[in-house]
Amino acid sequence: MGYYLSIIVAVFFLQLHLYDIENGTKSTILNYCSYVQWVPDSDVVVAQNRNNLCIWYNIDSPERVTMFEIKVIPSYAYAHSMSMILGEQCAAL
Repeated sequence: MGYYLSIIVAVFFLQLHLYDIENGTKSTILNYCSYVQWVPDSDVVVAQNRNNLCIWYNIDSPERVTMFEIKVIPSYAYAHSMSMILGEQCAAL
């Protein structure tokens, strides 16, 4: 894992960038990125953009990304559905 000390993952202006310090290169690996996390003690990076959950199991190969489509629920619809669920649970008590 010593090689990973030379790679930096950073988000600027909703773009996920991969910096290779040894080679002095930068590449954009995801647009509209709203969340990114490097999984501790691993080679895995997880990120989210508008419609996808993206997982890089080996950040040395940024072109090999696993993507899962996610459905975004508008906040008002989420609040309405949660109030309906909670209302049913309270009525059952």
